[in-house]
Amino acid sequence: MNAAVSWAGLALSLVLVAVAAGISWWQDLGLQRQILIAAARALALAWEAELAGYPTLALIAAMAQAQVPATPVLVATTGGHGEWFVQNFDSAGLPAGPLASQKPEIAAVDTTPLVAGSEAEALVARRGPMPGQGTALPLWPDARALMALPAALFTAETEPLYGRAPDARLPGGVLPA
Repeated sequence: MNAAVSWAGLALSLVLVAVAAGISWWQDLGLQRQILIAAARALALAWEAELAGYPTLALIAAMAQAQVPATPVLVATTGGHGEWFVQNFDSAGLPAGPLASQKPEIAAVDTTPLVAGSEAEALVARRGPMPGQGTALPLWPDARALMALPAALFTAETEPLYGRAPDARLPGGVLPA
């Protein structure tokens, strides 16, 4: 069950049902994401628990800071279209910048020494062979680390986060509302 919980981004406790407001992982799952949210809502209702969402990249930052405490961290994960989802977190684990979808060469310009996530090794390698280019912690979100998240990052919002604008356009090139 732990592997399924970890993959789904669903964590359970006696008072909280939390669901990942994940980014790239859900873009290809469509209906499965809606089923996951419905299941989380049902569990929260049945257990008379609170339902909360949390940002997936913040979970990765908390996991990194469990290994290297009180250190700012850049999280870099695989995105779509050859880009990476990146976000900086301060030493308290709070977002220090916005979530962004960036080409790898742009993401590698960030000089935050600690880099975590599925693209951490690739990002640090892109910085070059010079000493001090950073420490990579290849991590994937694991809901078992949920309680390491700062409380301020839990939200009533359970809809997915999108790191980039949609590719679909209405006739005439207009973005959907």
